[in-house]
Amino acid sequence: MLNVINIVILGILAVASVVLAVSIIPLIKELRKTMSKVQGTMENEVNPLLTQVRELVAETRPKIDGITQMIEAITEEQVKPLAGNVKNISDTVSEEVARVGGMVNNVTDTVEEMVSKTQEVVSLYQDKAVIPAIELISIWDGIKKAFSVLLKKAE
Repeated sequence: MLNVINIVILGILAVASVVLAVSIIPLIKELRKTMSKVQGTMENEVNPLLTQVRELVAETRPKIDGITQMIEAITEEQVKPLAGNVKNISDTVSEEVARVGGMVNNVTDTVEEMVSKTQEVVSLYQDKAVIPAIELISIWDGIKKAFSVLLKKAE
């Protein structure tokens, strides 16, 4: 009796295994098709795009480094001394205006005119040199940040 039960159980297991195998085969075929499509998309679209991105990053990185060095050199060599000169000029002008104002109290109209023109000159220096330099530095910081983000995404 025990042998019959074992044989029946083995038969049920065999039938269940065949049913399971038959139901899994279409699923495996569909999975194989999907994997083939994914692999084709990777080979035809994603991999060339990644190659282009890597080439672009490799190509632009030295240019960005060069531009950074040039901007830093310009800042060090031209903008900072110019800003110092503007401050020195402004300080000197302020001192001279105070001295002249103390010596010539009766000529206030002339002194006011000189102060106004001096402020225009200082403003002109700021408008033509300091402010554009600050804007250039700000733009450069934005470019560096954008490429930093791009490079992080590309990795």
